[in-house]
Amino acid sequence: MKKEMVMLPNGNYEEIISPIQHQCFYDSYHCVEYGWKLGKLKLNLEDGDPFEDGYSKEIEVKYCPFCGYKPC
Repeated sequence: MKKEMVMLPNGNYEEIISPIQHQCFYDSYHCVEYGWKLGKLKLNLEDGDPFEDGYSKEIEVKYCPFCGYKPC
């Protein structure tokens, strides 16, 4: 379980515990689908500290490039 900040329909942010439906790691890549956003598979790439000299990118994908998982 992981705590996530999510925006509610009224525009307020709230920290909730989010069950993870799918999660794969490969080097600096991370593919994840959270329980509060079913059907949205995110591929994250992080290198170093994104607030210093590193970077962080996130894209939505149709399937996991590492294991082939497809969200419902």
